[in-house]
Amino acid sequence: MNLDLKNKVVLITGAAGGIGISCIINYLNEGSKVIGTYRSINNYSKTLIDTIGKKGLAVNVDLRDEEDVKKLFAKVNKRYGRIDVLVCVASIWPTKFVNISDMPFQRWQSTFSSNVDSIFLCCKEYFNNLKRYKGDFASLILIGSVAGTYGLAGKSDYAASKSAVMYGLAKSLKNEIIEYAKFGRVNVISPGWTNTPMTENYLKDRNCVKRAMQTMPLTKVASPEDISKLAIFLGSEKCSGHITGEVINVAGGMEGRVLHKIEEIDPLIP
Repeated sequence: MNLDLKNKVVLITGAAGGIGISCIINYLNEGSKVIGTYRSINNYSKTLIDTIGKKGLAVNVDLRDEEDVKKLFAKVNKRYGRIDVLVCVASIWPTKFVNISDMPFQRWQSTFSSNVDSIFLCCKEYFNNLKRYKGDFASLILIGSVAGTYGLAGKSDYAASKSAVMYGLAKSLKNEIIEYAKFGRVNVISPGWTNTPMTENYLKDRNCVKRAMQTMPLTKVASPEDISKLAIFLGSEKCSGHITGEVINVAGGMEGRVLHKIEEIDPLIP
């Protein structure tokens, strides 16, 4: 099916991770003009740079820094002009499970800076781009998490940051974007357990994976392509032109977190 994405300008943040690089590949395959951001120089960012090659633009940027974000958009504006699609993938997943009673305030601030402030700055500059370059169509795609819906013990900072983006921010911006693009849309993709560099250490623990599967009718861990294919769909006006303000789970039908093991519950039942 022709998604009508050829020559569309697509900016993808956090493009060096598993979901980000998959989005890059899929949009390039559709003939889009793609810009991908990365923060650190490592094997993942080198893969991003090699993948984009001369077909697009890879930009090193700290999305938590307002001046850096302004420079990013200025560079994109100079080269491409209007940005048709913004996909905000960049976020962090704190490594340790820590209950709130023991969580350092610095960790809370760091998580919100990376997962909320960065998206605020990108969305602000994206909307300014739409104001500057007129057009009827635009698509903003935010990456949330099922943790933002169900919560996640030991990672309340992560869950709260994702929830802020998925609901308070996205639901507001879907009403604001139409001031700058008559048929502009804002949607959220909410992944469950997904096999990415960010989660690979957890997915090596088979007991952790089994426990997650107890909440899912589809007993599989998502691939980055499961997420990126939806990002392509939501970026396409032709396919999803009447979808906005939605939070779409890509989580195998997950309904929540298992709080007790089976053997823990049995003695409690009369």
